[in-house]
Amino acid sequence: MGAYNPYLVRPEKDAPAWRPGGDPDCEAGACNADAPARSVKESSLSELFMQDLRVEGGSMRFLHLGDATAKVPASRKPTMYLACSGETAITTDKGFSTLIKPGEIAIVFYGDAHLVGIGPRMVRLSTPASERPARDDFETVRLDDKGPEACVLQCVLDLGYFGSSALSNRAAPDLFALIKEEREERAYTMKPFPFDHGTILEEFKGPGGKAFAFAFVNLHLCHVLKQYSMALRQNEYRDMRNPNQRRIGTILREMRGHPERNWTVESMAAHVGLSRSAFAAAFQEIMGEAPMSFLTRERMERAARLLQVETLSMHDVGRRVGYEIESSFARAFKRHWGVAPRSFARQH
Repeated sequence: MGAYNPYLVRPEKDAPAWRPGGDPDCEAGACNADAPARSVKESSLSELFMQDLRVEGGSMRFLHLGDATAKVPASRKPTMYLACSGETAITTDKGFSTLIKPGEIAIVFYGDAHLVGIGPRMVRLSTPASERPARDDFETVRLDDKGPEACVLQCVLDLGYFGSSALSNRAAPDLFALIKEEREERAYTMKPFPFDHGTILEEFKGPGGKAFAFAFVNLHLCHVLKQYSMALRQNEYRDMRNPNQRRIGTILREMRGHPERNWTVESMAAHVGLSRSAFAAAFQEIMGEAPMSFLTRERMERAARLLQVETLSMHDVGRRVGYEIESSFARAFKRHWGVAPRSFARQH
């Protein structure tokens, strides 16, 4: 029985059995007679990344946006954007969005339809076919020569395995944003893997540049999913065969993406198709804390970040984390952080 993949939700009945040598197409022992026999139960996060989530190819092109915004249709493939110059907004058809600056990255993980750019003129952009074989040169698409220079590298990725069930279960966030500075985004944010984007762009040039670019993309995809997995599981990798892992992963994504909703344990359980008691027990077992305790902590951490944005009022901050009444938000914040929100804002 194959390993359960928390991101791509690969059906166990379709997963190849692990055999010595690591190649599911080998006969047992034929590829590497010296390799110790291993149970698939020992599968690691690294093995999942190296088998299913490795970048095997795809297409890359530079988009010069100017005053245009590109309408990108759904591709059902992870699509990564590296901001090369200017500022570019990435907005999915499900309402997630981020603004990336040079050296920052956005990943539309499930290849949903999305917009790229901040200009007023809409331009429909087709999804490029995968390059087979890969060329050394990059296609360049100029959508508009007017307005401020804004350029991104678009990478539509072919992964080792990306099953259709991934698009329905969606155990990972729809939109990742790798940004250098803390700011409020409608996306799952984290720091990018450190690199100098000017140097990287130079390495993309010339013979072998495309191979370097794909290696760079693979590194960042691994970085994103490793950090996301560790954040969900508190730096501990756990066997993902339990189907409740997928359900809890789904509700975690929803709570983090929409902390302003009027969540209850009942509504969380209904969202993932469990009874209240079964959901509460599964959540406690997997996350080590009760659902509402986790939600409160997530809300208060989000509120602490929002309080550092000078343009937001106390009421706005409270409303964005699920508190319509400002006094209720203030009490919850002080109970969590030990200081009133206004005092916290002044200190930070």
